Amino acid sequence: MVRYIKQAHARVSAWLRTLPLLLIIPALLISCGGDAESDRLLGLLETKLTDVPMQAGAWRKATGTENLDSVDVYADTCVSRGGKLSPDLLLKLGNVMLSRNQFAEAHRYFTQALNDANHAGETQKAAFANGNMGLACIGMDSVEAAIGYLERAASQEEELGNLEAQAIELRHLAMLVQLTGEGDDALKYMYVCRDIYRQIDNPELLAEYTWSIGFSHLVLDRPDSALVYLKEAQQLIKDNSLEDTPPFLDQVVDSLSRLP
Repeated sequence: MVRYIKQAHARVSAWLRTLPLLLIIPALLISCGGDAESDRLLGLLETKLTDVPMQAGAWRKATGTENLDSVDVYADTCVSRGGKLSPDLLLKLGNVMLSRNQFAEAHRYFTQALNDANHAGETQKAAFANGNMGLACIGMDSVEAAIGYLERAASQEEELGNLEAQAIELRHLAMLVQLTGEGDDALKYMYVCRDIYRQIDNPELLAEYTWSIGFSHLVLDRPDSALVYLKEAQQLIKDNSLEDTPPFLDQVVDSLSRLP
């Protein structure tokens, strides 16, 4: 029995270590979009800069599929000729750079968007900028900076009453802090996420974060606490007829229940 618990502990630990990448990568893809979306957003940029004289050939060169990386140069050229990029467009350009893994360039656009949004008192756009800057910092391996930006984004979303958006930022925070080895600090973010999903009546994510909290306690060698949350997750799954659950959840609960 002890051997099985150790094996389960190892499987859960490995699963938790992969969780940050499994969730952060889809978040990046969702927020950035593909090349077609990039071209659409850059087309919007062109229409916003009608006061800037640009030849059609220069625009095609900047947005052609073979030279997509030159769009930031194009944007700088627009600004140098008197064009003004709005926070919305700066955010979109930053997302284009994120989609290409050009994290430093993305950070530059997000920084400008954040400064402009703060100056204009646009809290929602500032929250978007902070959250995206956090993702850019993840790409640059600047974990501490990423945590700071994501915390500010979560706070701003809470201030605006956007609970789902707040939970997304808190999820990123929990995953990042787990990577630093601070399990108890990660749990603090996970508890808030769980409370939010209960408040907005999202049973799928409520169950997910309940069993994630349980597994986190198991990794921290707290089997009694782990059992409480894992059994609660089991009940949530049963009550809401959920299907997308860890395949070994029942086995872990059964083994933990047999411990003296």
